[in-house]
Amino acid sequence: MLSLETAAPLMPFRVTGVWPFDHANIWKGLLRRCRASVQFGDLMDLETPNVDSKSAIRAGTKQVKRALHALR
Repeated sequence: MLSLETAAPLMPFRVTGVWPFDHANIWKGLLRRCRASVQFGDLMDLETPNVDSKSAIRAGTKQVKRALHALR
């Protein structure tokens, strides 16, 4: 919503390799070191004509989700 109201661009990013989020077993994560990595996407502008409408917020959210999913 902040990006929609201010017309500020968004940069999607994904952090991987951070305990405990990438480990199925918490204890394994405690017993070994992890190497974090960050992936950055391209800057994106959320262009919607009416910021106050719920449909504009939903459309912006879907656009951000697609950009984050593309980083996998």
